[in-house]
Amino acid sequence: MNILELSKKTDIDAYFAMHDALNEVLKIKRNQTSEKNITAKVERVLNPEKYNQAPLSKSLRKQQDHINILSDHYI
Repeated sequence: MNILELSKKTDIDAYFAMHDALNEVLKIKRNQTSEKNITAKVERVLNPEKYNQAPLSKSLRKQQDHINILSDHYI
């Protein structure tokens, strides 16, 4: 019997069985999310050069854009 069928029943046992089933589904989803987060943390530790590249600051990015525009203009 699935959760939707349990929700249609009116007896108390079906109600608690439905909630127990929903709690199990939530546990599974939370564990999957936790595993994904842990895997990402381990990946960051094992490959720091891939993740430690700081994004360019706005002013530095503008300066590089101006240089690129000027170099394209004079070429």
